[in-house]
Amino acid sequence: MMRSAAGLRRARARRRCRRCARPASRSGPVYTIADAVADPHFVDRGIIVDVEDAELGDVPMHNIVPRLSQTPGAWRRPAPRLGEHTDAVLSEAGLDGEAIALLKKEGAAA
Repeated sequence: MMRSAAGLRRARARRRCRRCARPASRSGPVYTIADAVADPHFVDRGIIVDVEDAELGDVPMHNIVPRLSQTPGAWRRPAPRLGEHTDAVLSEAGLDGEAIALLKKEGAAA
């Protein structure tokens, strides 16, 4: 008896799922953000942390990777806002205030 194409795909998918369920398999579920934030293992390991954002308040984010026992890493500051360091960086690059203002006016800098 001939199998349909859909039947063959289902059988192949079942075989792959069985392979992934083996103890030696290095596989796991594909999570949505909501899944990751709610997963007890993620919570216990501190994989998701709240990071402060100036506009949004606390935002759940993936923790520092890798976290080593002697030097685990830490969130020191939030990401800069768009244009927050523009003047300092361009000044350090040798541009004066007038040149920086012109770049901003022309939309070439934030």
